[in-house]
Amino acid sequence: AQNSGDDTSANASVSDGEETTYGVTISNKDDLTAKWYTDSNQRSLTLVLTPEANALAELTAGNLTVTSSAPTVVSVTGLAINPLAAGKATITVTYHNATDTVEVSVVDGSAKARYGTAHEGTAEDPFTNEDALIVAKHADYEQQTYYVKGIVHSFYNSPGSRTDGMVAFYLTPATEGGEKFEIYKCFKADGSALTDDDIWVGGEATAYGSFTKYNSQYETSSAVLVSCTGDRKSVV
Repeated sequence: AQNSGDDTSANASVSDGEETTYGVTISNKDDLTAKWYTDSNQRSLTLVLTPEANALAELTAGNLTVTSSAPTVVSVTGLAINPLAAGKATITVTYHNATDTVEVSVVDGSAKARYGTAHEGTAEDPFTNEDALIVAKHADYEQQTYYVKGIVHSFYNSPGSRTDGMVAFYLTPATEGGEKFEIYKCFKADGSALTDDDIWVGGEATAYGSFTKYNSQYETSSAVLVSCTGDRKSVV
């Protein structure tokens, strides 16, 4: 980050007979201390250096260091910090003899802990129709990719109904008349189109993708079909 402005931790040193005051401020502490989950993206430090300097260049030169008090909770890569486990860590930035710190917290990012779902949304423990709806509607959802498994209720775009090969289907809700999650824009892992041999109404389908809302429908923004098993019924 480019650096200018006041700093909160200035110190004096002597270089070539002249006094130089060094300072460093972590200027985006509000962003760094916002709610953060173990499966969230890394965050980057924004630094203000005195005298004004390029933080990455100073890091490379060895004049600036970034450390974590708990590297198994939050690790450091350059000017980025990465959430690894639930807990707290103090991030310390040292520029010559000036320092600034920020304490960050990481909370359990598992789906059950984060959203209150019955399943984790992994390949081993995929979401149900109801789980997918809970996550898609949740204010803290961050476009992670999850696995969803359920009985194919009906098709929005059945195999062969579109020239682009896109297939979209609804999952069967746990209760009759309940809200249905849609697996939208679904293809095979290699990008090829699904056929009637790959998926059918009444089959138990597993797919993965990230979630979104289009108009009033909660759905995948795109999805990859993992498998479809079980009894076949006519496509509707």
